[in-house]
Parts: sequence; C-alpha cells; structure tokens
Amino acid sequence: MNDFGMMIESYMKEMEARITERVFQQMENNASEKAGKMWMTKTELASYLGICFKTLDKFMKEHPNFPSMNFSGAIRFNACQVDEWLEIHNQVVKMRGKKRAS
Repeated sequence: MNDFGMMIESYMKEMEARITERVFQQMENNASEKAGKMWMTKTELASYLGICFKTLDKFMKEHPNFPSMNFSGAIRFNACQVDEWLEIHNQVVKMRGKKRAS
C-alpha cells in the first residue's frame, strides 16, 4: 500500500473512533437523563412524549393498563416503563392492522 492509502486508512480509523466515542457519549447522556427523570408528573410525561396534557388524559382513559404509580394520591410515571409499554402497544396495533388487511 502506498503512503496515500496508508494515510487514508489512518484517517478512516481515527474518524471511526471519534464517531464511536460520540455515540457512546450520547447513549450515556440519554441514560442519565432518563435516570434523572425516572418518576414524572403527568405534565412532565406529556412534555416528554411531545403531546399535550389533554391528549395524554384521553389516551390514559382509553388504555387503563397504562403504567403509572400512585404515591399517596400523587400519580407518577416511570419513563422506562412508559417507553416499554408504548413500544409493545405500538407492535400490537401494527399486528392488529395486518390481520384486518388479510
């Protein structure tokens, strides 16, 4: 391999290492943000999901098994549980849609 080829290979390895480092930093930041906001109020959850408070209220009435915790009358939501529940709910909705199309 000539000098130019070696230089390109070295540059590509360096770029790959930088990108990998950035991805891991973003993953760590996301994990720490979730851990810091593990229990949220309904208002915080609506903001986290990017929907309005009324939409969240309506959704919760339609889905009484939506994950929440009652702390002496104060309802709180766990970000990780909500994310998992929404992922499963989304898969179920997709499966039901496929069955109807058949």
